[in-house]
Amino acid sequence: MLAVAGCGSSSSKVSAASYVGSVCSATAGWYRTVQAAGAKLQSTVRTSKSLSDVKSAYVGFVDALLHATQRAQQQIKGAGTPSVNGGKQISNEVVNAFHRAQHGLKSAAASVRKAPTTSSAAFEAAAGGIQSTVQRSLQSMSALAPQKNPQLHAAALKDPSCQRLRALG
Repeated sequence: MLAVAGCGSSSSKVSAASYVGSVCSATAGWYRTVQAAGAKLQSTVRTSKSLSDVKSAYVGFVDALLHATQRAQQQIKGAGTPSVNGGKQISNEVVNAFHRAQHGLKSAAASVRKAPTTSSAAFEAAAGGIQSTVQRSLQSMSALAPQKNPQLHAAALKDPSCQRLRALG
């Protein structure tokens, strides 16, 4: 049973309100982790004179994004399938967006570990490529929106987790 649940979103039907509440809660947690990791990275980049320390901060940043994305995907898989028209497809789209992001973030994590610290120019060039990989990885998530389904949209407008998430963005 657990192996089947790991292959996609949960097949249990849940209300639109329950689904968006779970998704918004998972996404808000993800977003807070990304913000904290980004702030820590920025602080290190601004204050450190050591490329090794900056590289370690980049590794920590990408790892934090990857782990937060994995955690959110698992939470969203457990959210069930919304009892709305196209609910299974919607649920799969959300889970798959986080899955695609994980794939790209794994690549970025491998790249950041290989980034050279022999010169600032070499490291900055590598960091720019890693930043692009992270941004591309997260693009599929930005297209997700409850507006595609009126029931989910209405539930999201009422849900406190979704309201807090909108306030974060």
